[in-house]
Amino acid sequence: QILRLAEQSQRALEDLRAEVSGELTVQVHNAFARGWFSQQMENFVADHPGVRLDLQTRLTPPTGPEDEALCVWLGTVDECGLRQETLGHMRRGLYAHPDYLRRHGAPRHPRDLAEHAWVDLLGTSEHGVTLHHAREGEWDLTLPPSRLRVDQYVLHIDAIARGGGLGLLPHWMAEKRLQHHPGSLTPCLEEWAPSSLPITLLYPFGRLPRKTVTLLERIRQAVPDSWRLHAPAPSPRFSR
Repeated sequence: QILRLAEQSQRALEDLRAEVSGELTVQVHNAFARGWFSQQMENFVADHPGVRLDLQTRLTPPTGPEDEALCVWLGTVDECGLRQETLGHMRRGLYAHPDYLRRHGAPRHPRDLAEHAWVDLLGTSEHGVTLHHAREGEWDLTLPPSRLRVDQYVLHIDAIARGGGLGLLPHWMAEKRLQHHPGSLTPCLEEWAPSSLPITLLYPFGRLPRKTVTLLERIRQAVPDSWRLHAPAPSPRFSR
């Protein structure tokens, strides 16, 4: 009880200060470890000299309220005793290296994917994938599991960009890759798309210290427009 009262007193003192100060821990899905999010955290620390921020990557989403750090996660998160706020959605599509498509041809329909090498180093499609089409409905795919598994999105993207086959990528990440490595990826079956991935912000319930509230607002304001504009809608399902 004494420790809890001391913590509450410290938070109250921080709220009374005009400046934002103190230590913060932020955890992110490994897909956000570079680029957009790390730049936002650098800007936040630069704007608030009294803040010490520890940025960590996570390989799994939070599982309980004992995970008190702020967390930005890519994908769905089960109920875990933390407040969950959807920042946006990341659309995905099929990609391959242009050389791979020149050698093997581009698929014209999801049924053609059975004839192609499939890259899934993250294991996201091992239980099947459903592709959605605005007019033709949905197409369920059963794809071979990868014998190589990784826990980093960048390694999965590298495997596709080296011409290993076709694979699923968030469009936002593919665009970032193409900015630095033009011509390394090309989209396939653009009218067919898997479900989007939610970007979820997780943080504790209850009254939060000023430093946390300020950081939360910075993250919300920095969300790319392409995440905000997409609202996922269910596709009609037609019998085949």
